[in-house]
Amino acid sequence: MKCRKEWVRCAAVAAVAVSKPALVVNAAPASPASKLAPATTSPAPATGAVAAEVNNDKIMVADVERLLNALKKQEPTLAGDSPADKAALQTWRGRILENLIADRLLYQEAQQRNIKPAPQDVDKLVQQVKGGFKNDQDFTQALAKEGLTPAYVRQSLTEELMRRELANQLTADITISEADIAKFYRDNPKEFTVPEYTKVSHILIAVQPNTSAADKKKAHDRAAGLLKQALGGADFAKLARENSEDPGSKDKGGELGPLEKDQFVKPFEDAAFATTPGKVYDKLAETQFGYHIIKTDKVAERIVPLSDLRDNKEAYANLKTALFKMKVQDVLDKHIEGLRAQAKIKKNI
Repeated sequence: MKCRKEWVRCAAVAAVAVSKPALVVNAAPASPASKLAPATTSPAPATGAVAAEVNNDKIMVADVERLLNALKKQEPTLAGDSPADKAALQTWRGRILENLIADRLLYQEAQQRNIKPAPQDVDKLVQQVKGGFKNDQDFTQALAKEGLTPAYVRQSLTEELMRRELANQLTADITISEADIAKFYRDNPKEFTVPEYTKVSHILIAVQPNTSAADKKKAHDRAAGLLKQALGGADFAKLARENSEDPGSKDKGGELGPLEKDQFVKPFEDAAFATTPGKVYDKLAETQFGYHIIKTDKVAERIVPLSDLRDNKEAYANLKTALFKMKVQDVLDKHIEGLRAQAKIKKNI
Protein backbone atom coordinates (compact mmCIF):
# COMPACT_ATOMS: atom_id res chain seq x y z
CA MET A 1 0.00 0.00 0.00
CA LYS A 2 1.01 3.58 -0.53
CA CYS A 3 2.77 5.79 2.00
CA ARG A 4 -0.52 7.55 2.81
CA LYS A 5 -2.16 4.46 4.22
CA GLU A 6 -1.97 5.68 7.80
CA TRP A 7 -3.67 8.95 6.87
CA VAL A 8 -7.10 7.39 6.88
CA ARG A 9 -7.65 4.84 9.48
CA CYS A 10 -11.28 5.95 9.30
CA ALA A 11 -9.90 9.50 9.50
CA ALA A 12 -9.30 8.95 13.19
CA VAL A 13 -5.75 10.14 13.73
CA ALA A 14 -4.92 13.68 14.75
CA ALA A 15 -3.10 15.85 12.27
CA VAL A 16 -0.55 17.53 14.45
CA ALA A 17 1.71 15.91 17.00
CA VAL A 18 3.91 17.89 19.33
CA SER A 19 6.84 16.27 21.08
CA LYS A 20 9.25 17.61 23.63
CA PRO A 21 11.90 18.85 23.79
CA ALA A 22 11.59 19.20 20.01
CA LEU A 23 8.16 20.30 18.88
CA VAL A 24 7.13 18.89 15.54
CA VAL A 25 4.16 19.87 13.49
CA ASN A 26 3.32 17.20 10.92
CA ALA A 27 4.34 14.26 13.06
CA ALA A 28 6.61 11.70 11.47
CA PRO A 29 5.97 7.97 11.95
CA ALA A 30 7.53 5.95 14.71
CA SER A 31 9.86 4.17 12.31
CA PRO A 32 10.55 3.84 8.59
CA ALA A 33 8.83 0.49 8.67
CA SER A 34 5.57 2.16 9.60
CA LYS A 35 3.45 4.22 7.26
CA LEU A 36 3.69 7.99 7.27
CA ALA A 37 1.50 9.61 9.84
CA PRO A 38 -1.02 12.23 8.70
CA ALA A 39 0.73 15.39 7.63
CA THR A 40 -0.71 18.86 7.76
CA THR A 41 0.31 21.11 4.92
CA SER A 42 -0.46 24.63 5.95
CA PRO A 43 2.65 26.33 4.61
CA ALA A 44 4.93 28.32 6.81
CA PRO A 45 5.63 31.86 5.59
CA ALA A 46 6.79 31.49 2.00
CA THR A 47 10.43 32.15 2.59
CA GLY A 48 13.27 29.85 1.64
CA ALA A 49 13.38 27.06 -0.87
CA VAL A 50 10.21 25.63 -2.37
CA ALA A 51 9.96 21.83 -2.40
CA ALA A 52 6.90 21.69 -4.64
CA GLU A 53 4.08 23.74 -6.08
CA VAL A 54 0.59 22.26 -6.14
CA ASN A 55 -1.82 24.32 -8.23
CA ASN A 56 0.27 27.35 -7.25
CA ASP A 57 0.23 26.51 -3.52
CA LYS A 58 3.77 26.15 -2.20
CA ILE A 59 5.18 23.38 -0.05
CA MET A 60 8.39 24.58 1.51
CA VAL A 61 11.57 22.56 1.87
CA ALA A 62 11.54 23.56 5.53
CA ASP A 63 8.24 21.72 6.03
CA VAL A 64 9.63 18.56 4.43
CA GLU A 65 12.81 18.73 6.50
CA ARG A 66 10.85 19.31 9.71
CA LEU A 67 9.08 16.00 9.18
CA LEU A 68 12.29 14.31 8.15
CA ASN A 69 14.11 15.54 11.25
CA ALA A 70 11.32 14.19 13.43
CA LEU A 71 11.68 10.85 11.71
CA LYS A 72 15.45 10.81 12.24
CA LYS A 73 15.01 11.43 15.97
CA GLN A 74 12.71 8.44 16.21
CA GLU A 75 14.80 6.24 13.92
CA PRO A 76 18.50 6.96 14.58
CA THR A 77 19.69 4.73 11.72
CA LEU A 78 18.39 7.34 9.29
CA ALA A 79 20.94 9.77 10.68
CA GLY A 80 23.82 7.51 9.69
CA ASP A 81 26.47 8.33 7.11
CA SER A 82 26.56 5.04 5.22
CA PRO A 83 25.38 5.00 1.60
CA ALA A 84 22.46 2.78 2.62
CA ASP A 85 21.42 5.21 5.38
CA LYS A 86 21.61 8.15 3.02
CA ALA A 87 19.61 6.32 0.39
CA ALA A 88 16.95 5.43 2.94
CA LEU A 89 16.80 9.04 4.09
CA GLN A 90 16.30 10.25 0.54
CA THR A 91 13.56 7.68 0.01
CA TRP A 92 11.74 8.96 3.07
CA ARG A 93 12.24 12.56 1.98
CA GLY A 94 10.44 11.68 -1.24
CA ARG A 95 7.64 9.90 0.59
CA ILE A 96 7.13 12.83 2.91
CA LEU A 97 6.89 15.20 -0.04
CA GLU A 98 4.36 12.97 -1.79
CA ASN A 99 2.37 12.85 1.44
CA LEU A 100 2.33 16.62 1.67
CA ILE A 101 1.32 16.96 -1.97
CA ALA A 102 -1.60 14.59 -1.47
CA ASP A 103 -2.68 16.48 1.64
CA ARG A 104 -2.56 19.75 -0.26
CA LEU A 105 -4.72 18.33 -3.06
CA LEU A 106 -7.30 17.09 -0.57
CA TYR A 107 -7.32 20.41 1.24
CA GLN A 108 -7.85 22.27 -2.01
CA GLU A 109 -10.83 20.07 -2.84
CA ALA A 110 -12.23 20.55 0.66
CA GLN A 111 -12.05 24.28 0.04
CA GLN A 112 -13.91 23.87 -3.24
CA ARG A 113 -16.63 21.93 -1.43
CA ASN A 114 -16.84 24.70 1.16
CA ILE A 115 -16.04 22.30 4.00
CA LYS A 116 -15.51 24.26 7.21
CA PRO A 117 -14.85 22.65 10.59
CA ALA A 118 -16.64 23.94 13.66
CA PRO A 119 -14.41 26.30 15.68
CA GLN A 120 -14.96 24.20 18.81
CA ASP A 121 -13.58 21.13 17.02
CA VAL A 122 -10.44 23.06 16.12
CA ASP A 123 -10.21 24.35 19.69
CA LYS A 124 -10.34 20.79 20.99
CA LEU A 125 -7.41 19.69 18.83
CA VAL A 126 -5.42 22.79 19.75
CA GLN A 127 -5.90 21.96 23.42
CA GLN A 128 -4.71 18.41 22.79
CA VAL A 129 -1.51 19.79 21.31
CA LYS A 130 -1.06 22.25 24.15
CA GLY A 131 -1.61 19.48 26.66
CA GLY A 132 2.00 18.41 26.31
CA PHE A 133 3.24 21.71 27.72
CA LYS A 134 3.18 23.36 31.12
CA ASN A 135 1.52 26.54 29.89
CA ASP A 136 0.89 28.69 26.82
CA GLN A 137 4.27 30.37 27.12
CA ASP A 138 6.08 27.03 27.10
CA PHE A 139 4.04 26.03 24.06
CA THR A 140 4.75 29.27 22.18
CA GLN A 141 8.47 29.13 22.96
CA ALA A 142 8.70 25.56 21.70
CA LEU A 143 6.98 26.60 18.49
CA ALA A 144 9.31 29.54 18.06
CA LYS A 145 12.33 27.25 18.20
CA GLU A 146 10.92 25.53 15.12
CA GLY A 147 10.13 28.80 13.39
CA LEU A 148 6.39 28.28 13.87
CA THR A 149 3.52 30.12 15.53
CA PRO A 150 0.28 29.18 17.32
CA ALA A 151 -1.60 30.51 14.29
CA TYR A 152 0.30 28.05 12.09
CA VAL A 153 -0.71 25.17 14.34
CA ARG A 154 -4.34 26.25 14.37
CA GLN A 155 -4.45 26.53 10.59
CA SER A 156 -2.78 23.13 10.23
CA LEU A 157 -5.39 21.56 12.47
CA THR A 158 -8.19 23.30 10.62
CA GLU A 159 -6.91 21.85 7.36
CA GLU A 160 -6.70 18.37 8.80
CA LEU A 161 -10.30 18.51 9.98
CA MET A 162 -11.30 19.63 6.50
CA ARG A 163 -9.50 16.63 4.99
CA ARG A 164 -11.15 14.28 7.46
CA GLU A 165 -14.60 15.56 6.58
CA LEU A 166 -13.80 15.24 2.89
CA ALA A 167 -12.71 11.65 3.47
CA ASN A 168 -15.95 10.96 5.34
CA GLN A 169 -17.97 12.33 2.43
CA LEU A 170 -16.04 10.30 -0.13
CA THR A 171 -16.43 7.05 1.79
CA ALA A 172 -19.86 7.49 3.39
CA ASP A 173 -21.47 4.75 1.29
CA ILE A 174 -18.89 2.05 2.00
CA THR A 175 -20.18 -1.12 3.65
CA ILE A 176 -18.76 -4.60 4.17
CA SER A 177 -21.06 -7.50 3.33
CA GLU A 178 -20.84 -11.17 4.21
CA ALA A 179 -19.94 -11.76 0.57
CA ASP A 180 -17.00 -9.33 0.89
CA ILE A 181 -15.70 -11.23 3.88
CA ALA A 182 -16.13 -14.62 2.20
CA LYS A 183 -14.33 -13.42 -0.93
CA PHE A 184 -11.40 -12.02 1.07
CA TYR A 185 -11.21 -15.31 2.95
CA ARG A 186 -11.09 -17.31 -0.30
CA ASP A 187 -8.57 -15.01 -1.96
CA ASN A 188 -6.17 -14.75 1.00
CA PRO A 189 -5.69 -18.19 2.59
CA LYS A 190 -2.30 -17.23 4.02
CA GLU A 191 -3.95 -14.57 6.14
CA PHE A 192 -5.90 -17.30 7.93
CA THR A 193 -3.19 -19.95 8.15
CA VAL A 194 -1.89 -20.90 11.57
CA PRO A 195 1.62 -22.37 11.19
CA GLU A 196 2.67 -25.56 12.91
CA TYR A 197 3.51 -25.06 16.56
CA THR A 198 4.10 -26.98 19.76
CA LYS A 199 1.50 -26.70 22.49
CA VAL A 200 2.04 -27.49 26.15
CA SER A 201 -0.38 -28.99 28.64
CA HIS A 202 0.00 -29.74 32.31
CA ILE A 203 -1.59 -31.17 35.40
CA LEU A 204 -0.92 -29.12 38.51
CA ILE A 205 -0.99 -30.44 42.03
CA ALA A 206 -0.81 -27.21 43.98
CA VAL A 207 1.41 -26.58 46.98
CA GLN A 208 0.88 -23.41 49.00
CA PRO A 209 3.88 -21.46 50.39
CA ASN A 210 2.93 -22.30 54.00
CA THR A 211 2.20 -25.99 53.34
CA SER A 212 3.64 -28.34 55.95
CA ALA A 213 6.29 -30.86 55.02
CA ALA A 214 3.81 -33.68 55.51
CA ASP A 215 1.20 -32.11 53.21
CA LYS A 216 3.86 -31.29 50.65
CA LYS A 217 4.87 -34.96 50.62
CA LYS A 218 1.24 -35.95 50.08
CA ALA A 219 1.03 -33.56 47.14
CA HIS A 220 4.26 -34.96 45.73
CA ASP A 221 3.06 -38.54 46.06
CA ARG A 222 -0.25 -37.69 44.41
CA ALA A 223 1.53 -35.96 41.53
CA ALA A 224 3.92 -38.90 41.19
CA GLY A 225 0.96 -41.26 40.90
CA LEU A 226 -0.60 -39.13 38.16
CA LEU A 227 2.74 -38.96 36.35
CA LYS A 228 2.93 -42.75 36.40
CA GLN A 229 -0.55 -42.99 34.87
CA ALA A 230 0.28 -40.41 32.20
CA LEU A 231 3.52 -42.18 31.28
CA GLY A 232 1.57 -45.43 31.14
CA GLY A 233 -0.64 -44.10 28.39
CA ALA A 234 -3.64 -42.75 30.29
CA ASP A 235 -5.68 -40.03 28.57
CA PHE A 236 -3.77 -36.90 29.59
CA ALA A 237 -6.65 -34.49 29.00
CA LYS A 238 -8.98 -36.67 31.08
CA LEU A 239 -6.43 -36.85 33.89
CA ALA A 240 -6.11 -33.06 33.81
CA ARG A 241 -9.85 -32.44 33.89
CA GLU A 242 -10.30 -34.79 36.80
CA ASN A 243 -7.21 -33.92 38.86
CA SER A 244 -5.52 -30.65 37.92
CA GLU A 245 -5.69 -27.80 40.41
CA ASP A 246 -5.04 -25.11 37.80
CA PRO A 247 -8.48 -23.53 37.24
CA GLY A 248 -7.29 -21.74 34.12
CA SER A 249 -6.44 -24.89 32.17
CA LYS A 250 -8.24 -27.73 33.94
CA ASP A 251 -11.41 -27.59 31.85
CA LYS A 252 -9.31 -27.45 28.66
CA GLY A 253 -7.63 -30.75 29.42
CA GLY A 254 -4.64 -28.94 30.90
CA GLU A 255 -3.83 -27.05 27.70
CA LEU A 256 -1.86 -23.82 28.21
CA GLY A 257 -1.36 -22.87 24.57
CA PRO A 258 1.76 -22.50 22.42
CA LEU A 259 5.11 -23.34 23.98
CA GLU A 260 7.18 -20.17 23.73
CA LYS A 261 10.30 -18.87 25.43
CA ASP A 262 9.92 -16.66 28.50
CA GLN A 263 6.22 -17.37 28.90
CA PHE A 264 6.49 -19.68 31.90
CA VAL A 265 8.50 -19.85 35.12
CA LYS A 266 11.94 -21.30 34.45
CA PRO A 267 11.63 -24.80 35.99
CA PHE A 268 8.42 -25.35 34.05
CA GLU A 269 9.85 -23.92 30.83
CA ASP A 270 13.02 -26.01 31.07
CA ALA A 271 11.00 -29.19 31.52
CA ALA A 272 8.56 -28.31 28.74
CA PHE A 273 11.30 -27.63 26.21
CA ALA A 274 13.01 -30.87 27.22
CA THR A 275 9.85 -32.83 26.42
CA THR A 276 9.59 -34.58 23.07
CA PRO A 277 6.37 -33.51 21.31
CA GLY A 278 3.73 -36.16 21.74
CA LYS A 279 5.30 -37.36 24.98
CA VAL A 280 4.93 -36.77 28.70
CA TYR A 281 7.94 -35.40 30.57
CA ASP A 282 9.31 -38.29 32.63
CA LYS A 283 9.82 -36.28 35.82
CA LEU A 284 7.75 -33.97 37.96
CA ALA A 285 8.52 -30.29 37.45
CA GLU A 286 8.46 -28.36 40.71
CA THR A 287 7.72 -24.63 40.78
CA GLN A 288 6.46 -22.18 43.39
CA PHE A 289 2.95 -23.26 42.38
CA GLY A 290 3.44 -26.94 43.11
CA TYR A 291 4.12 -30.07 41.08
CA HIS A 292 3.48 -30.27 37.34
CA ILE A 293 3.02 -33.21 35.00
CA ILE A 294 3.89 -31.85 31.55
CA LYS A 295 3.00 -32.97 28.04
CA THR A 296 3.75 -31.33 24.70
CA ASP A 297 2.19 -31.93 21.29
CA LYS A 298 2.74 -30.75 17.74
CA VAL A 299 -0.19 -28.88 16.24
CA ALA A 300 -0.17 -29.12 12.44
CA GLU A 301 -0.45 -26.09 10.18
CA ARG A 302 -4.05 -25.35 9.39
CA ILE A 303 -6.33 -22.79 7.82
CA VAL A 304 -8.83 -21.46 10.31
CA PRO A 305 -12.32 -22.27 8.97
CA LEU A 306 -14.50 -19.29 8.15
CA SER A 307 -17.15 -20.73 10.44
CA ASP A 308 -14.68 -20.52 13.34
CA LEU A 309 -14.06 -16.88 12.53
CA ARG A 310 -17.79 -16.19 12.55
CA ASP A 311 -18.12 -17.91 15.91
CA ASN A 312 -15.35 -15.71 17.34
CA LYS A 313 -17.22 -12.41 17.51
CA GLU A 314 -14.15 -10.32 18.33
CA ALA A 315 -12.02 -11.80 15.54
CA TYR A 316 -14.86 -11.48 13.05
CA ALA A 317 -15.48 -7.85 14.01
CA ASN A 318 -11.76 -7.12 13.65
CA LEU A 319 -11.73 -8.70 10.19
CA LYS A 320 -14.75 -6.68 9.14
CA THR A 321 -13.14 -3.48 10.41
CA ALA A 322 -9.90 -4.26 8.57
CA LEU A 323 -11.76 -4.82 5.31
CA PHE A 324 -13.68 -1.60 5.81
CA LYS A 325 -10.43 0.31 6.27
CA MET A 326 -8.96 -1.29 3.16
CA LYS A 327 -12.00 -0.28 1.13
CA VAL A 328 -11.84 3.26 2.50
CA GLN A 329 -8.17 3.46 1.63
CA ASP A 330 -8.72 2.17 -1.89
CA VAL A 331 -11.39 4.81 -2.51
CA LEU A 332 -9.17 7.58 -1.20
CA ASP A 333 -6.11 6.37 -3.10
CA LYS A 334 -8.05 6.37 -6.35
CA HIS A 335 -9.49 9.79 -5.59
CA ILE A 336 -6.05 11.22 -4.88
CA GLU A 337 -4.74 9.72 -8.13
CA GLY A 338 -7.55 11.51 -9.94
CA LEU A 339 -6.70 14.79 -8.26
CA ARG A 340 -3.04 14.36 -9.19
CA ALA A 341 -3.94 13.75 -12.83
CA GLN A 342 -5.85 17.02 -13.00
CA ALA A 343 -3.47 19.11 -10.92
CA LYS A 344 -0.51 21.21 -11.90
CA ILE A 345 2.33 19.90 -9.76
CA LYS A 346 5.94 20.98 -9.92
CA LYS A 347 8.50 19.25 -7.68
CA ASN A 348 11.87 20.81 -7.00
CA ILE A 349 13.45 18.15 -4.78
